[in-house]
Amino acid sequence: MPTRNTPGDCAAILQCSLLGSPQIAWQGTSLPITRRQVRALLYVLASDLRPAPRDRLAFLLWPDEADATARRNLIRVLSYARQLLPRPDLLLSDNTAVALNPALVASDAVRFSDLCAGNHAADWEMASSIYRGRLLDGFSLADSPEFDAWLGQAQRRFERAYLELLRKLLAAKSEAGDIATAIGYARCYLAVDELAEEIHRQLITLYARQ
Repeated sequence: MPTRNTPGDCAAILQCSLLGSPQIAWQGTSLPITRRQVRALLYVLASDLRPAPRDRLAFLLWPDEADATARRNLIRVLSYARQLLPRPDLLLSDNTAVALNPALVASDAVRFSDLCAGNHAADWEMASSIYRGRLLDGFSLADSPEFDAWLGQAQRRFERAYLELLRKLLAAKSEAGDIATAIGYARCYLAVDELAEEIHRQLITLYARQ
């Protein structure tokens, strides 16, 4: 079974940077993809790297079309995506599901999630360095409220994970006496959620300790 790559594993991978302004690159060079439906499809697949049902993808991208029409549209977009991608085996599909090949694709969103699930501060620190901003920041898909609804939910999920990560790092660094680093994590937290009173109180305490 193919295994997941990380963004720096090897040169011959498709690098999908989704946290912050999205970008797809091959061997370090940005891959130009002009059609927004193709980009949206690749972004959805790269956010998880697990097979996505065809029916769900068709509904996300063409919610106002009849089912048969949406499925035909998906087939055309998949064909177009294969022409654009530098290797045909980057995109896997069968009659029921579509996926990016996890052995040939590196996703910062997937890497972030994996590191957040770790039990060590080193994992959390690496995860915090990966988070560049909101998922697919600045991207939307016109005439597809279902895609925008999916994106909004995913953005909130990643943001919650990031804030919880910062909370754990703040506690760990404070306990270890690394006050300067703890202050940095507190300020990162407040840059996302400026109304977090608990973090404001902790920051005041940290400044006093410093």
